[in-house]
Amino acid sequence: MRVRLLLYGAAAAAAAPAWLPVEPGASCLPDPYEGLDAVARENAEIAATALDATTVWTLDAADAAKFDHARAATFGHITAGGAHALLAAARRLAGRPVERLVDLGSGAGHVVIYAAALAPNVTATGHELAAGRHRAAVRARAALPSSIARRCAFVEGDMLRADLSGADVVFASTLALGDDLRRQLAEKLAKEVLPGAVVFSSTRLLGGPGDRPHVVAPMSWSPGHEVAAHVVGAGTFAAV
Repeated sequence: MRVRLLLYGAAAAAAAPAWLPVEPGASCLPDPYEGLDAVARENAEIAATALDATTVWTLDAADAAKFDHARAATFGHITAGGAHALLAAARRLAGRPVERLVDLGSGAGHVVIYAAALAPNVTATGHELAAGRHRAAVRARAALPSSIARRCAFVEGDMLRADLSGADVVFASTLALGDDLRRQLAEKLAKEVLPGAVVFSSTRLLGGPGDRPHVVAPMSWSPGHEVAAHVVGAGTFAAV
């Protein structure tokens, strides 16, 4: 397996591939695109460039008022390698190709845009309550080639009102959510996600026979971040 050596310091960080997190203590990471063709790599780089130019890291006062203030400033995002890992795991767990991904709490658009960039058969929709982060995602989408942009959609609004009909992959980054919102989200997923669909979440929301081992999905804060995986079925229930 080929590896990339990550060097640290301002100059090295600027030269590092955008999809590989750079953090102290990590000296060597596997190439997240091992085995992918040149088109997929190029699309990932295009997506990373658009996202890096538009990502919003803080909330303005109006957006902060919509959230628990203790958690309002929390923000991180999936890397391209993380999105690739989720898509590969979803296909493996579902036992078939996946075509529609929904991201609940889509932030600046990373999951949606990377999924569309890496998989030409995937259409992805993100739901985000923070207007500033939603606008950042829309700006990133506008910078993409039409072949990717037409398969990305962003909705400004409450994730609890998201349409999950037809979704065969659902992702929810839940680390910054309060307990009550996690419970409501878990109940929505258990009720609305179709049997056979795969749900990924930062904290386990669903329980039942569809529980699967955690999937490593590199994030901006950690190359070893694990997300819970569940294949929805007759025995699925809200686990929080």
